[in-house]
Amino acid sequence: MATQRTIGQRVSYWRERRGLTQRELAIRLGKSLSWMEKIESGERALERLPLVDAVAEALRIDVQILLGREPARDSDTCLDGVEVAAIRRALERYDTLLAPTPTAPADLGRLRIGTH
Repeated sequence: MATQRTIGQRVSYWRERRGLTQRELAIRLGKSLSWMEKIESGERALERLPLVDAVAEALRIDVQILLGREPARDSDTCLDGVEVAAIRRALERYDTLLAPTPTAPADLGRLRIGTH
């Protein structure tokens, strides 16, 4: 979602990502289908914070994302470049992750970062 979208467009985007129809999301929110259509088209504004919170919760996303802002991150839990590289190396180990269906439990020692 690199482009700047309206809140209605973000609702539509995340609704579709969650595999929900407009009707299903409207029902979750206790609203009409017409109301949902108007929110997504921009004909009706989504301005009240309690309603924005309810929509975000129904879509299982952070309110900041729905508002088009980057969510605040706790710097103590953010990954740095070294951690990202280690995760990438682990995910690129196709031999370990995509092996034929195992008959025995996975060897967790082989999955550890840095072991081969």
